[in-house]
Amino acid sequence: MKLNIHYQDKIQKDHQFDIENELNSSGGAVGSVSASGSSGITKVSQLIDKCCSLFSLTSQLPNQYQLYLLNGNVQLENLNQIDATCHDLVLKSNPNINIDPVLSNLNDPNLKKKALFDLKDLMKEENIVKKFVEKNGIQCICDQLQGLSGNTLSYALNAIQSIMQFEFSSSSIPIDLIKYLIALLDTSTNPSITKTTLSILYLFNHHRPKGYIELNDVIQAYQQQQQQQQQQTSTETKKPTINHSLVVLLGSSTVDVQLNSLTLINSMLSKSQQLLGVQDFTKLIGEFDTLEINLKLKKLVESAVITQEFRKQLYLYQRHKLMLIKHRKAVVFNKDSPEHDSILMRLWTACYPQVKLENRVSEQWKLIGFQGTDPSTDFRGTGIFGLENLVYFAENHTEKFKKIIQNQIDRKDREYPTCTAGINITQMLTNEIFKVADEKVVDMTIFPILFSHPFAFEEVYSITFQILDTTWDEMMGSYMNWQKIFSSVKNQILTTLESKPSTLEAFHWAAYLKNSNTNGAALANQHLLDDDHDPNDDIKKLKQFVKKDILEMIRVQKIQLLMDGYYFRLQKPMKSKNSLYTSFYIKLLPVSASSAFGNSSNSGASSIGSILLPQGSSNILGSSGGIGASLNANPQSSSSNTNPLSSSLDLSFLTQPSQQQELQYTLLQDNEKPTPNNLTNTIRASEITNSLDSTKKKDNKNITHGFTLTIPKDKEEKQQLDLTSTNKEDISNFVDGLKFLAGKSNDLSVETIEEYKTLVSLSMKLKLLDLEGVDLPKESPLVPDLPPSIN
Repeated sequence: MKLNIHYQDKIQKDHQFDIENELNSSGGAVGSVSASGSSGITKVSQLIDKCCSLFSLTSQLPNQYQLYLLNGNVQLENLNQIDATCHDLVLKSNPNINIDPVLSNLNDPNLKKKALFDLKDLMKEENIVKKFVEKNGIQCICDQLQGLSGNTLSYALNAIQSIMQFEFSSSSIPIDLIKYLIALLDTSTNPSITKTTLSILYLFNHHRPKGYIELNDVIQAYQQQQQQQQQQTSTETKKPTINHSLVVLLGSSTVDVQLNSLTLINSMLSKSQQLLGVQDFTKLIGEFDTLEINLKLKKLVESAVITQEFRKQLYLYQRHKLMLIKHRKAVVFNKDSPEHDSILMRLWTACYPQVKLENRVSEQWKLIGFQGTDPSTDFRGTGIFGLENLVYFAENHTEKFKKIIQNQIDRKDREYPTCTAGINITQMLTNEIFKVADEKVVDMTIFPILFSHPFAFEEVYSITFQILDTTWDEMMGSYMNWQKIFSSVKNQILTTLESKPSTLEAFHWAAYLKNSNTNGAALANQHLLDDDHDPNDDIKKLKQFVKKDILEMIRVQKIQLLMDGYYFRLQKPMKSKNSLYTSFYIKLLPVSASSAFGNSSNSGASSIGSILLPQGSSNILGSSGGIGASLNANPQSSSSNTNPLSSSLDLSFLTQPSQQQELQYTLLQDNEKPTPNNLTNTIRASEITNSLDSTKKKDNKNITHGFTLTIPKDKEEKQQLDLTSTNKEDISNFVDGLKFLAGKSNDLSVETIEEYKTLVSLSMKLKLLDLEGVDLPKESPLVPDLPPSIN
């Protein structure tokens, strides 16, 4: 007789297991248990013990588990009940189990710690949890929390967490427990305890019908109590709020703490909307914005490793932000509302601060691009949010917005209505790009840009508006081809977002580069030099100097990396008569070293090339000071390329550019190194083209990035090399180095622009500290020696 054993766990999933070797020592068929006496099993209790061991179940109470016949759900009381028609048994927990011994152990000082430890596993069975809750077991644990610490406290919290996995248990949670947990969350430094505390608070908020309201009341009461204590002790430092603590925990070094904190935040936002409405939801998400949650989430989004659950929580927070936009769009503009009317007047004042609006309904509104004399009729599709976007752009980027309005006057018969276009942009961004998916459809599309700024959507809107205005001129826009131009802009934004830019600067730069016109790169470079936010002309002038200094420093770094050399893998090996090439090596040489690698006029069979430097490179090594000069002393090195031919070559040739500098390359076989013998041919910069339409390919270990390089094979024919690297930074550094050589510093990669912006920001901070009289260290801090135990 052969049996199949099933164990039905709390999520109601059946499992079938091979248990032959466990019970049938005489050797039965695989996946079966012989009911014969040869196995030594003569009692049902023995069979139950063996089945429990298969599922790693520990019977902590007498008669904790029972076996049932699958057909008829009849309890197995005797082995004789197993016959030829019955091959399946079900292992279940005993519904009539006696929970009293557990409660007794919890109240015994000598057995308490082990009893709490065992509870975590014991509370996985639904019927046992019901018995425990009915016997007031949760209160029994809570009564002992105040005297617990360390591992014992951790065991107690884990037991409560296991119990609360069952929704029915939430109604039995005493509010005193939530009060204790809020205080614990505010004071605990133990990551394990903090993680479990966050999980319990989430389960309470999620499962309990009015959990958020009760949780919020407890938080408010706790914070008021803390304020009163501060007043009594005359403490000036204001204690952070609980919501502030949740944001701080997003920066924890423990991933589970980060995840549980974000999960609780998302649950609070969802429940605030469900139970208290849009106003409370808006207030809560605004509070988290004020606490700079976006900075924490931006770091998490950029993290190299994000679990699926973490990605889900990041997506849910993004969805909450987009839901806020959806709610604002649903608010119909009301011309009789003083609040709405004041927002509309802010728009007029931002555009024409010195011009008085004659009447609420006026022809003057057409000056800024409304279709008629009453703007309220234009906001039908976007509600108050369409107006708020216009006001944000006009107030935060005033000169750029005014320039767009002025452009309409200059265009004469080719103008487009500015404000109407802005309303269309709002509609496009909300309906076609940053869409709010149905709550049940989690598509998990995350836009890192939305975590880059408290008003990230409004900033993207402002950038999109500028791109529309530029594209209008490039495509010679008119009323007849409005739809074509608007579609082109939408495609630019969509394509840019596919590259997952994480900063507004990178988004603005990349969006301009996606522009179909030839001036896209120049416009993007101009954006680097635009500074709306600097308060005075002196700061702007200082920043212009710093930007030039940093750009020149990066230029030297990229060229130094070319001198160090790059290895790239060929996507597909290339065969010749006697060789199979698998990789590609390339490097730049100064004039003084070129003779060591052969004659540049040699055009033999070896696959070598050299690139000439452009005329007019500026002198940056002669700089007398500044952050750029200090950084130039230590140009960065490639993180993944080791050049066997590199030497400490002087970069002084950059100050007096010559047409004799060469960039050489060769194809290599496996384990082959570049040598003077195989580095012999040369090529000019103008003869090399590259495509950075980078492709990604993921295998079991690495993500590989690909790009294409085209070089002359002979006088008429060109050779295309499909190259790959596991380091995307190497590709961008290499291509940007070539662009610097060609004098195309206005057409750099997003990665280099990110680097540029970071260095400009750092340099400006150091310059301003210097102006404030803060002493800056003259030398780099000493790096301590490694311990002798480190190999």
